[in-house]
Amino acid sequence: MGYKFGTKSITRLGGVHPDLVDVFTNAIEISKIDFGISCGVRSKKEQARLVASGASKTMNSKHIPQEVDGFSHAIDIFCYLDGRLSWELPCYWKAGDAILKASREKGVKLRWGACWHIYNLLHLDHHKKSCEELCMEYTDLRRSQGKTPFIDSPHWELGK
Repeated sequence: MGYKFGTKSITRLGGVHPDLVDVFTNAIEISKIDFGISCGVRSKKEQARLVASGASKTMNSKHIPQEVDGFSHAIDIFCYLDGRLSWELPCYWKAGDAILKASREKGVKLRWGACWHIYNLLHLDHHKKSCEELCMEYTDLRRSQGKTPFIDSPHWELGK
C-alpha cells in the first residue's frame, strides 16, 4: 500500500529495540491499513498511572527500558480507518497481519496483546495463522478456562 510513519510515530520509536523498529518500519510499508505508533518508551511513573487506571495489568511492562539493553521491548499502535482513528478490532487484525509478515521475514520473535498465551508468534504452530485466528484462539481459550480475555490489540512486544 505504501504507507509510512509520520513525524510523531518516528519520534515515538526512539529508545525502542532496533529489531522492533525494523519490523514496524517494514510493516507500515506493506500494511493494507494505515497505523501509527502511540507508545514506545514509557517511564515507571507513567506505567504506575496506567496500572492504577486499569489500562494496564502489570508494573513489569516491556515499555519500560529493560535492564538487559536499555531499550523498550514494546510498541503500541493505533489504526486509521478512512482518515479517522479507529479502535475496531478488525483494523488491528489487518495491521497485525502486516506486522506478523514483517516479523516472519526478519526472523524477529513477537508477542501480541490479543493472544497473550503465545510467547513466540514465529513458532511453527502459529506461523501461518492470521491475527484474527490468533485473537479468536486466545478468546476461546480464556473462556474455556472460565476467565475473561484481556485484549490489548494495540500492544506488541519482543517474544521469547
